[in-house]
Amino acid sequence: MTGRNTALRGAIVCAWLSGLLLASGHTMAEPGVTDTKIIIGQTAGFTGPAGEQVQEMTQGAKLYLDAVNRGGGVNGRKIELISEDDAFDAAASKKHAHALLVDKQVFALFLPRGTPNTEAIMTEARPLGVPVVAPSTGASTFFDQPDPLLFVVRAKYQAEIAELVHYFDTLGLRRLALVNVNDTFGKDTEIGFNNATKKLPADAHSILTVDRLKPDIAKAAADVGKFAPQAVILACPGTTARAMIEALNKQGTVTQIAALSNNAGLAFAKSLGALGRGVVVSQVMPSPVRSTSLLGRELASSAKAAGVTPSYAMMEGYAAARVLVEGLKRAGRSPTRASFVSGLESAGTIDLGGLEVRYGPNLRKGSNYVELTVIGPNGTFVK
Repeated sequence: MTGRNTALRGAIVCAWLSGLLLASGHTMAEPGVTDTKIIIGQTAGFTGPAGEQVQEMTQGAKLYLDAVNRGGGVNGRKIELISEDDAFDAAASKKHAHALLVDKQVFALFLPRGTPNTEAIMTEARPLGVPVVAPSTGASTFFDQPDPLLFVVRAKYQAEIAELVHYFDTLGLRRLALVNVNDTFGKDTEIGFNNATKKLPADAHSILTVDRLKPDIAKAAADVGKFAPQAVILACPGTTARAMIEALNKQGTVTQIAALSNNAGLAFAKSLGALGRGVVVSQVMPSPVRSTSLLGRELASSAKAAGVTPSYAMMEGYAAARVLVEGLKRAGRSPTRASFVSGLESAGTIDLGGLEVRYGPNLRKGSNYVELTVIGPNGTFVK
């Protein structure tokens, strides 16, 4: 066969394949975009120390995405979410992100969980120009040194810590401890804690760090006991925070225990049983049960229709999905990753219904919403 015939045959095969894809409604103008759907990828720790929170967040996101799909999707395309379990391991996050982008050809990455996990995911997303929407992390680096491909939604961990330290001060609790983990999340909370306690005497605050995946709870609890703080802030994954609360209650050496919003899941509160009563938890989303915001009312209505109980963690996923859909709408009828990024970047302030995020050139502020709740007697969060 001559070179000309070979080329002709190749052209015929390509035309046949294109026609087949077009007939089936699966033309790929951009990775993850067909005539009928937009494919979004997620890698997060559905199992592991953050599993309960991840499951609740993703459930909240699906409530909104399902509603959008029932209404016809975005510009006639349904949104398909492919979720992978990385067990809260950053190396696995990177591996799954690579597979989602290269093998599954997803349009964007959505709702990853954890600071080091998000950092790992970005190493896969950047070379391909892939937007990453709503990482469930409040690490300052994602706000203060914005990556043009990354769109944060929630508030900073450091803002939560500052609010907690201020609250403790109003109660006269000024001998404080932070229990954090040995990763970039822990380093960020350490900076926030040191900034928030600058006015306290040097011997009135202490930081105790445990291993992220294999914490020595007995040692950490003993070290807290030796320091004897009036209040302790737990900046740890769910299983670690739960074990620390159990150990500290057993010792009886702490007046007040608090946890950050990474433990805002309803499953976390209920799992503590009687030990959870009185534990303060900082929140970065409006209440999912009080009708004080449009976002809260929408989630409550969607959750009721689905037969599930709304939670703060679910609210984070719901808000994240709203930002994702907003970006898809702004990307136009022939969406590309670049038009998605430029569309959200040009949006300025987006009101999600009582929760505002702000984007622009070199601006990825997300929300500044922080409120404090307490775990009540029934394992629910109350103001």
